[in-house]
Amino acid sequence: MIYNYSSYAIDDFFEWSRRYKQKGGHHTANMYQVVADLLKEDAVKFALPDGGRLFTGKHSLSPEDSDLLHLPFPVIALEYFVSSGPIHDPVQQCDAPKRICLALENSDSSLGNEAGIFVIPSWYDNAQKIWVLPASQAFIPKRQDHSPDSLCRIDIPSFTKSDLCIQMVPLLKEEYDYGVQQYGVNEMERRGFLDVIDEVNSLLCFLHALSCTNVLARESQDQKDLDKINRKRLQKGKRPFFTYKILEIVVPIERSSKQEPSGDEKKRNPPRMHLRRGHIRRLPSGKRLWINACVVGNRSKGLIKKDYRVVPIKLKSEP
Repeated sequence: MIYNYSSYAIDDFFEWSRRYKQKGGHHTANMYQVVADLLKEDAVKFALPDGGRLFTGKHSLSPEDSDLLHLPFPVIALEYFVSSGPIHDPVQQCDAPKRICLALENSDSSLGNEAGIFVIPSWYDNAQKIWVLPASQAFIPKRQDHSPDSLCRIDIPSFTKSDLCIQMVPLLKEEYDYGVQQYGVNEMERRGFLDVIDEVNSLLCFLHALSCTNVLARESQDQKDLDKINRKRLQKGKRPFFTYKILEIVVPIERSSKQEPSGDEKKRNPPRMHLRRGHIRRLPSGKRLWINACVVGNRSKGLIKKDYRVVPIKLKSEP
C-alpha cells in the first residue's frame, strides 16, 4: 500500500514551475516550486487505503468535534489510490486515480490570520502523464461556531450539505484569474470545491481516526531496507523514496460467541443476525475509540440483508 507518489510529483511540479516561468506565469511557477519543496522537505507522509477513507459511513463534523481540526504535524501529505471514478473535474472529468492531499496547519491567529488548515489537492492526470495542481485550495477554519445562515455552502447535486465551513482560496494566481475572466467567481468557487472535496473528506476521516485512542501510527518499512532501495535509485539518477506512516488499529480480543451474554443482553430481545459496521465510539470521558466491524445478533431469528453480504462462520473459542 506504499505508493511513493510524492517522489514522482516533486519532479513534475519542478517541471511545471519551469514551464510557467518561461511564459510569464511567475506566481504560478513559484507556487509549484513551494508545493514541491513542501513535499520534499517538510511533509510527513501517510499512506491511506483505496479511496482515501480509513473507514466507511458518515462521520460528519459537529461542534463538539472541533478539536479534530489539528494536524499531527505542521505539514502532512496523504497519498491514496481511487479505484473507481475520475476526479471531480467539472469540465474534463479527467482520469486521475492517483491522489495526494497536502495539508498545512496555520496556527497563527494574530495579525488577522485565522487559524485553520489549508488543503491542497493534487493528482496524476493519466491523459497528460503528469502530476498537476488545481487553481484553488481549501481553507478549513478551526473555529466552526458559525451560525447555519453564515456558512459557506455550495449547492451541488449529489453532495450532502454539512455544518463544516470550507473557504475556497486561490492557489495558482494566473490560472485562477484566467478562470474568473472566463467563468466568473461563483463558477470558479464551484469548480474549486469539486476539485478539493475528495481530499477534504479524506483528511477529515484521517483526523477522526487519529483522534481514537486505539489508533497508532507506525513506520511503513524498516529504514535499512529503504536505505538499500534508495542507494540503487540514486545510482540510477532517480529521486529517493520517502518514509511513510501507516495507521494501525489496536483492538482487544473479542468475546467468544460461546460465552454467556451479559445481563443487559439477556433482558432485551436479541436482533436478527446482521453486520455492524465499524464506527467511532465516544466515551463518557470524551475520548474516542474505533470499534471494528463485526457480525452480531441471533442467527435463529433470521438474517438481515443490506448492501453487503453476511456469511456466517463458526468461531473458535478462546482458550
